[in-house]
Parts: sequence; C-alpha cells; structure tokens
Amino acid sequence: MIFIFVFWVWSLPKLSQPDEKSAAEQEKIIDNLKQLKNDVPTLWQSLGAGIGSIFESVKQGLENQPSNSSSAPQNPVQERLPVE
Repeated sequence: MIFIFVFWVWSLPKLSQPDEKSAAEQEKIIDNLKQLKNDVPTLWQSLGAGIGSIFESVKQGLENQPSNSSSAPQNPVQERLPVE
C-alpha cells in the first residue's frame, strides 16, 4: 500500500502540468471550432437557398402540368353511353 501511495505522490506533479503537445492540440481544436462558428451562417444560407430552389422547381412543374379536370377527355369513346 505504501508503494502505491508513493507512486501516486510521484506521478501527481506530472499529471498537474499541462502537456505542450496537448495544449497545441487544444488550441488547434479551438481554432477549428471558431472557424466552424463563422461558417455555420453561410452554410445555413446555402442550405436554405438549395431547398428553396427545389421547392420552386416543383411548384413550376406542377403549374406547367395540364390539370385533368379542365381538359377534354382523352378518349371520347368512354364518354358515350352503351347502345342496346
């Protein structure tokens, strides 16, 4: 038990000191997050424009299609009554 306690006390200062490598990695991560924060509004605008374009093209496609109720029947034979 004394050996474990001595090992713990010996390793304690090493755990409390910040590692230069991990500090550089943390700084890189923070820079990436800042860049992402700056890019998110642009991403949302692009996504909104793309979705708006899709809806607009679907709307135009529906407006350009002839409706079945206002057009003449495609097969006039079906409209006749059967002859007995």
